Amino acid sequence: MWHHSHVPMQEYYVYMMTGRSGVFYTGMTNHIVRRVVEHREGQCAFTSRYRLHRLVYFDSTSDVREAIAFEKRLKRWPRAKKIALIKRSNPRFLDLAETVLGLPPLISGADAPPKRPLRSGDPDAPLRRRSG
Repeated sequence: MWHHSHVPMQEYYVYMMTGRSGVFYTGMTNHIVRRVVEHREGQCAFTSRYRLHRLVYFDSTSDVREAIAFEKRLKRWPRAKKIALIKRSNPRFLDLAETVLGLPPLISGADAPPKRPLRSGDPDAPLRRRSG
């Protein structure tokens, strides 16, 4: 009798962090929970400097090249287009680290909505899902 072990496909995540300043940080990782915790704990210079501790967007794919390409495209998008992408899946800019990933809430108002006004745009399609 053959035993088939299911080896899970590696997932790669493209994500955006923000904070009270309204600045966005776009990144790519193969472990979204670990990376968000690193941002929250100040282990990333840019997100620490601007206090970007709220995960407001993420998407995943099993194709690392696709994730890298999407991250690069997303970094070039104007602010309005990034906001429109976020609003499609997270219209209230909730901290997805809490609501989706199950991390504990932030303290001292670090998860307050951005100060800049939210605008709409017409974003390109996000990552395509790959079935394995």
